[in-house]
Amino acid sequence: MKKQRFNLFSLINEKHERKKGGIKKTLTDLDMSLFLCSFSAVFGILHYGIFSDPAGMNTSVWGLILTLIFCAFWVGMAFTGGRYLRKGFWITALVIWGMGFLCALANLDGFKVFDNLPGTVLRTMAGYTVLILSLFFAATVFPLLPGIGALGYLHVITPTSMVWLCVIVMVVLAAAFACGHVYQKRNVEAKRPRIQTADRMRQSNVDLKD
Repeated sequence: MKKQRFNLFSLINEKHERKKGGIKKTLTDLDMSLFLCSFSAVFGILHYGIFSDPAGMNTSVWGLILTLIFCAFWVGMAFTGGRYLRKGFWITALVIWGMGFLCALANLDGFKVFDNLPGTVLRTMAGYTVLILSLFFAATVFPLLPGIGALGYLHVITPTSMVWLCVIVMVVLAAAFACGHVYQKRNVEAKRPRIQTADRMRQSNVDLKD
């Protein structure tokens, strides 16, 4: 048997043969995780400067477009992940947005929970923890802020509102995941009679040839 070569970003890495002989092209769990991480990382790099200069936030139309692209990608991936019940989506999303949510919670008191820790080792670990949380925050919440600012709601961006923003986004992604699952279930049910009819016709042709 010929060994299948692994292709990192293959859309047909997992080949499920349909009854009609076609190939179902879907993202694998690994592919979806890599897409989510790399896409969010790119947006995190683009918006990380907001940490050092919040006043430099791009609240122009271009900032709004970037926010819409970011939202469309995540919602679209959630819908696709729900259609095929991909662990690669919900586990990755839970980690990325969960870390962003923890950062938003720590930001409520200005990260004071990490202050005044005894010992150099604990203070060093706390510093790395804050850095890691801030990286996840930059890759999740910050890409949303230019769009909010462009719509004229920059004044409502507070530490508390960013916590709620994380919660709202996670609820929306969960809803998109559920909608994708329901859509796929109904789609399969709708196609089942046609597939059964095609199977009966194919079987009839085989019987006639025999």
